[in-house]
Amino acid sequence: MDTVKLTIDERTVEVKKGTSVLEAAEQAGIYIPHLCFVHGLKPYVGCRLCAVEIEGARGLELSCAEPVRDGMIVRTNTPKVLETRRNLLEVIISEHPWKCLTCWRRERCNPLWHCQRDAKVTDRCVMCPRNRDCELQRVVDFVNMRQDDQPFYAVPKTQPIRWKNPFLQYDPNKCILCTRCVRVCAERRHVGALELSHRGYRATISTAFGEELDCEFCGACAEVCPTGAIMEKSRRYTGVPDVSVPTVCGHCGVGCGLQIDVKNGKIIGVTAPESHAVNGNDLCVRGKFGFGYIQSESRLKTPLVKGQPAVNGTAVPVSWEEAIGQVADRLYDIREHHGPDAIAFVGSSRLTNEEGYLLQKLARGLVGTNNVDQAASMFHRGTLDGLGARLGVGAMTNSLADLEKAGCIVVVGNNTANTHPIAALKIKNAVKNHGAKLIVAHPLRTDLDRFATLSLHYKPGSEVALLKGLAAGLLSARGADLEQTAGYADLRASLQGSDAAAVATQTGVASEALQQASKILSEAAGETSPAKAQAGEEKPLPLRPSKPIVLVYGSGLSYAETPADVAAAVANLAVLLDAAGAQVGVAALAADANLQGSCDMGMLPDYLPGRVAIQDDAARARIAHAWLGAQGQLPSKRGLGFREMLEAARNGKLKAMVVVGDDPVTSIPDTAYVSECLTDLPLLVVIDVTATPTAQLADVVLPGVSFAEKAGTFTSTERRVQKLRPAIDPIGDARPEWWVLGQLGKRLAARLGGAAKVQLEYEGPKAIMDEIGALVPTYAGISYDRLEEGGLQWPCPSATSQGTADVLDQANTRLVAVQHESSTAPAASDYPFLLVTEKTLFSDLREPPINGRNLLQVERTDFAELNPVDAVVLGIQSGDRVRVVSPAGSVVARAVWSDRVEQGQVLVPSGVRSEVNGLLKRNGAFVRASRVTVRIEKAIELPVER
Repeated sequence: MDTVKLTIDERTVEVKKGTSVLEAAEQAGIYIPHLCFVHGLKPYVGCRLCAVEIEGARGLELSCAEPVRDGMIVRTNTPKVLETRRNLLEVIISEHPWKCLTCWRRERCNPLWHCQRDAKVTDRCVMCPRNRDCELQRVVDFVNMRQDDQPFYAVPKTQPIRWKNPFLQYDPNKCILCTRCVRVCAERRHVGALELSHRGYRATISTAFGEELDCEFCGACAEVCPTGAIMEKSRRYTGVPDVSVPTVCGHCGVGCGLQIDVKNGKIIGVTAPESHAVNGNDLCVRGKFGFGYIQSESRLKTPLVKGQPAVNGTAVPVSWEEAIGQVADRLYDIREHHGPDAIAFVGSSRLTNEEGYLLQKLARGLVGTNNVDQAASMFHRGTLDGLGARLGVGAMTNSLADLEKAGCIVVVGNNTANTHPIAALKIKNAVKNHGAKLIVAHPLRTDLDRFATLSLHYKPGSEVALLKGLAAGLLSARGADLEQTAGYADLRASLQGSDAAAVATQTGVASEALQQASKILSEAAGETSPAKAQAGEEKPLPLRPSKPIVLVYGSGLSYAETPADVAAAVANLAVLLDAAGAQVGVAALAADANLQGSCDMGMLPDYLPGRVAIQDDAARARIAHAWLGAQGQLPSKRGLGFREMLEAARNGKLKAMVVVGDDPVTSIPDTAYVSECLTDLPLLVVIDVTATPTAQLADVVLPGVSFAEKAGTFTSTERRVQKLRPAIDPIGDARPEWWVLGQLGKRLAARLGGAAKVQLEYEGPKAIMDEIGALVPTYAGISYDRLEEGGLQWPCPSATSQGTADVLDQANTRLVAVQHESSTAPAASDYPFLLVTEKTLFSDLREPPINGRNLLQVERTDFAELNPVDAVVLGIQSGDRVRVVSPAGSVVARAVWSDRVEQGQVLVPSGVRSEVNGLLKRNGAFVRASRVTVRIEKAIELPVER
């Protein structure tokens, strides 16, 4: 039997085996007081308040640690239990500020000055950030403790509050030493930044060994603290929120659910949901604390227009009607004089699906151009094209949940702990909790190396060579099983010269390590059935791993020189590991919140909504009919990609650009070139939430809203469509982008007259999604009514479909020869070091500073990491100011000795405040970071503090 029956307080309860008595009581709606127990953590049995009587036991048992047994009889409220519980509670609160717990008028303490007369400032309940949301208060009330019921008395603690953490405060006077924070950090987050130090009266929560805090700032410790001893600074004295609004995180592509807590119309904090389909009850620093910019002083609050004679061309505030009117008039004039292809539209992966759909509809259906793109697609096209052609789907093929269930995980070229922290947490859980094998391949030592079975540190730019080497090793071990697989002969021929010795020379990875990696993969794939094929079949039975195998890559490889080749090499490895079945998946992690959705919506120069090629005459005619009527037509010529837009702006062919939600000046390499191209445009319109460097170049700036201020949907990296809900009203006179685009389309259509029939005005995002569902087959079954709980994964072809978690189809997969040489830059005497870039945990490309001053305290991008051997040769000490010089430019940074970096390399982090893009020259369609060489010299001048 998988369940057992027991009786708790005369009530029959049926629960799963292994459930604790405390959890069984909770499922039955019976409250047993407790302070140290947390679901998902090992029992600590520290507070002992959960003691109960179990029939047949010699004494009281602790319900948090006692597993249920069939026929067990439990009583939670006998005289012995009540007496023990009261005695324990008296000891616990003897050192705790007590007026917030036992004051007889706590529930009616209004107005505030009554309490100010009666108690010290430090223990007034209204001054506690957890007032009326405190588990200790609840326990005291349940036990019915009063001020006179305290025979135990200790000298109240008077330790100072610790404020050093940029997001959290720790008040040791409120701490009851339940160790929840210590355990959640070690057991659930696998960090171990905290410990219980000292003994007796001196016991306190401290950092491990009293050293510098090794903290990821996820806020989990504050979430589980029962008393408010650890509290978010943003919640000090705010009290209980008026409302908590469920929505989706607007940062990376994982798609975590979160609750935005609002008080008096302002965001006071973010909490993890109790249980979410994607992230459970975990958040990262960006999701937990990345809301400061939403209410910052840098927000754009009103439309701004340049070119007013009275102010010498500086931007001045205008009304929405005037701003949109000017944009519509100038776009109309440019279209009439230079044609529709003189106008370009640049979207963003921060836009909702509805807004991205509307933007490309405005461009194609009204203006008549396919010049639609987003800066992020420059780096994501490898996934779109490389995986799409080999696996039949240009997206992540499985679910993030597979990461925790996997028997083997391979992470290639991506520091997942920095780029997608919750995905990395799932990988750590798979290793620590389920014994998964983990192979980490990256030029640098990353956080996941601590959990890896095998780490492969290769030369930057040699990713394809490494992947071909792994494929060759696997093919050598299991090739006989795959001889009839489509593309097998071509692949085998392309892998000549990819033996372990040759790949070791190309990548710098030891041949023994490559052979070990191939062995791990072969063993993870399991044994092939002795039967080579079923009767009538042409190919043998595929490999069947007993547990899922997941290949992970993300934005780190998306920035490689040839992302499509990298994606193709990953796809080959997946096919060899039986990617045609549900047991293997390719987790292509999208960098931004709605990067996947924006591509799905057709925010690309060569794809219509639903990722239909623009050259598909039938699909183009179908969409034209839906938008423009029976006689309507859409442009068939491929539009300009973002890189081509910049070139067209530079040579004068492009006359206008509308940028919605993106900041290409910051996010695209060769910052000076991007700025020059945008400055050359006769008309630049920017819709954004803050005055970004791109917005500062614009002729017209229109204030948009953040993810916390609008309704809509995001599609995460695992193809999960989820619903956004507005938590607060738009700041100032800002408007959601779908409204701005609708109004712009209305005004422009009026100027175009009878030529414009396309609908761009809608009642709201719901109506736009209904139209998307009617046009995009993979979204046909998705509606707002079906997105209330956890979202749906496309393809979702009908209203009865529950979505699709795994999308690989054996009929659509094939092995493909990848002809690619290592792109690692050769050493040069003038520039002897290879530049390595990496996104930090506390930064977010294409995003404004996440949390104002707080996050900027920890998001340091003004450093350059050097191998100690190189630093000694150069005479550079850790902490010295150095200048990193490339052929494109230079940056001044603080030198840091680090064994993460191999000899001959220097790491300069990327991020919103980083100047690393000044070191990178544009080169074709993608960044050739692996081709950038630099030299390092001591800086003469200190940089100006920012």
